[in-house]
Amino acid sequence: MKQISLMMCMLCGIACGPGKGGGDDTSESGESSSGSTGASSSGAPTTGSETTDAPTGSPETEGEPEVCVPPIPGSAEVSECEIDFCPPASWHVVAHNEEGTPGLKCDNWSGSCDSNTSDYQAYMFESEDLVIYLSFEPQLADEHSDASFKANFDYLWAEVRFPPDPSDHSEFYEQTDAMHGLEIFDSFTFEDGRLKASLHLDVDSIVQRIASDHPECISGDISGECSCTYTGLDIPVTIDIDLTVDP
Repeated sequence: MKQISLMMCMLCGIACGPGKGGGDDTSESGESSSGSTGASSSGAPTTGSETTDAPTGSPETEGEPEVCVPPIPGSAEVSECEIDFCPPASWHVVAHNEEGTPGLKCDNWSGSCDSNTSDYQAYMFESEDLVIYLSFEPQLADEHSDASFKANFDYLWAEVRFPPDPSDHSEFYEQTDAMHGLEIFDSFTFEDGRLKASLHLDVDSIVQRIASDHPECISGDISGECSCTYTGLDIPVTIDIDLTVDP
């Protein structure tokens, strides 16, 4: 009888096994990766929440992240450049501010955007995920209206920042060229003191900017700063702007 009981116990142990009533449930759950500032990623890193009542941009991601890529040859030989960049499938950044908090601030060399005697009128906004700079013809100072903002728009420049920050002294980002003409926007309006616009970018390379006292960073173009570059990317980026135009 003892032999029969022992055989029954062995058979039960094999049949039941972990997670079937005969042991612990060891099922695993995967994690989504998320990218700053992002760029970020129209999928810049994986899922983000969009907040429209905060003064900073709110990245949102969609889809699965792409294959991680190493920095290209010639990047700085520092430990930060040993990190691969894992691009998001897409990256969505919202630039929004509440009334009474900073929006698009005047960025003229003269420090004033209320005179058409300057060569241009310029406004800038910066958050942890995004920097945008908009340049207009000087005649914008004569009237702030939807028609005037459209007629006098010159170009937009942007820096999109992507997560993750590998350390507290480096960041992933992409800077655009100056993009001219209203045709760069999907929408562009000025009403009730706010500039509202939307545009899409296709990001094919990312730079990791590093602040370091490493000898290779000290001897660069900017002392204490060096970088590594990641190419071969394809990240659709959406930027939605809803900002007050401050004096």
